[in-house]
Amino acid sequence: MKKFWEKYKYLNIFVIITFILLLIGLFNKYFEKISLLKKIFKENVISDFWDVVSILDSSTAIALAFLAFLAYKEYAKGEDEISLEFEVLDENLKSIETIPILSEREKITILRRNVNRGEVLGIMGMVQKKSTGRYDISNKVQKKFLDRILEIQKGKKDKLLIPIIKDDYDRYFNIEVKNEEKENK
Repeated sequence: MKKFWEKYKYLNIFVIITFILLLIGLFNKYFEKISLLKKIFKENVISDFWDVVSILDSSTAIALAFLAFLAYKEYAKGEDEISLEFEVLDENLKSIETIPILSEREKITILRRNVNRGEVLGIMGMVQKKSTGRYDISNKVQKKFLDRILEIQKGKKDKLLIPIIKDDYDRYFNIEVKNEEKENK
């Protein structure tokens, strides 16, 4: 039921708002009458029909305006800038530290709508310390990595923590280790 609600959330909101406003309109229209049926079976059935259509029209317009607002909010959320950080893990997958991904001392950000596996891996390829070779994401953290991308895409998080094991971080991304290697040669 939860997946159904999430998938059709805006359609459900539209129907609920329309129905509530329709009931309010009908209640106000026929407040002093004993029942709607007695009113309909009198001479002015056509007039009552158009009154109901008018109320339905107004309630639908209000519901659509509300949905347009929600759609704009969703669009604007896609324009959010998401910062990228490494979550360095030990061999037992316990978090040691988080390190922002930098390019020329500037934090790297990406628009929420562009956060996907390919884009993030492409950015990681650009910031690795050697332009040759290929970094590797350990099988131990791949599921966690994909789950975090999904959380960003759904709007649940505003920062992508890329899980990486300490040895892999040092080998591919840690500039300090790169500088030490140069000094040792």
